[in-house]
Amino acid sequence: MKKLLLTSFAITLLALGGFSQTHIAVQSNGEASFYSNFANALAAATAGDTIYLPGGNFYIGTINIDKKLTIIGVGHYPEYTQASGITQLDGTIRFVEGADHSQLQGVYLTGNIILGSGLANQVVNYLMVSRCNMSNIYLSYDGSAANDAMHLYFSENVIRSTVYGGYVQYVQFSKNIIGGGLRNLNSNAIVRNNIFLTTSSGYLAYLESVVFENNVFLSTANPIGFSTATCTFNNNIFVNNFSLPVGFSGSGNVVNKPFSQIFVNHTGGSFSYESDFQLAETSEGIGAGTDGNDIGIYGTSVPYKEGAVPFNPRIVSGQISPETDEDGNIQININVEAQQR
Repeated sequence: MKKLLLTSFAITLLALGGFSQTHIAVQSNGEASFYSNFANALAAATAGDTIYLPGGNFYIGTINIDKKLTIIGVGHYPEYTQASGITQLDGTIRFVEGADHSQLQGVYLTGNIILGSGLANQVVNYLMVSRCNMSNIYLSYDGSAANDAMHLYFSENVIRSTVYGGYVQYVQFSKNIIGGGLRNLNSNAIVRNNIFLTTSSGYLAYLESVVFENNVFLSTANPIGFSTATCTFNNNIFVNNFSLPVGFSGSGNVVNKPFSQIFVNHTGGSFSYESDFQLAETSEGIGAGTDGNDIGIYGTSVPYKEGAVPFNPRIVSGQISPETDEDGNIQININVEAQQR
């Protein structure tokens, strides 16, 4: 029944907006209402609602989300959104006090994700951001101020620049592609099965007792930066000749690994949708993770999903007749693909 409801919902979006799908839907207590811009949809949504964003560009500026919401786009990989176009939000999203248990999935964000607009409203717990593409992440209002937020989960994202941790507690970064570095985290932070693309040095800074497992570090320079101590590194791949600093712990790391021997296809530099981050057939990272799975984003028992496709049904192709027939009917042909996760 759920599958039928969501498939009908996808058809409704096509019928309303054609392939541009300019209508945003707010699902509340089993009823859907439609809006032409994000600001109106956000204002109309109440705590617990789901906002479905179609393909297209939506200007949001800097918005504050202060209620529990699930926001789902159609994805950001061009190859996997040919029928709809990617969901792009032009601006920055601030999750502020009241947004506990919110989720964001399947959007390209031109700006940043930030917790809070100041010290008074930056505590947001149980936030999940997955399968998105964004610039920076600030886990306090400025990234460096300490935040009491807890239980934050970031998975299968493209983070084009840097994560500023705000010293939050019980945070996990899993299967992300990170263009820059990681800063301002302490104990109870787990960084697992990510890829760090940066070629700079010292990009792991102001970290204490953070656990790094099954990651790939592509810089030829030393990743350890200022005020980083007592971290644990297990079963990671390093391009540089990494050695554990005094006071650090860990084992099973693969070091001094030639860049060209790690992935199927990645020429270096910043993230590209043309890259293939599957491990090369001869890679030492295959089956070498702490859990017996691969190192990198295609490790774990639930690997990085191809195309970072959101969990809701995906419109693969479709055609809407430009005019009705003599009986007033319109021809709609749609191919919708259900998602297992």
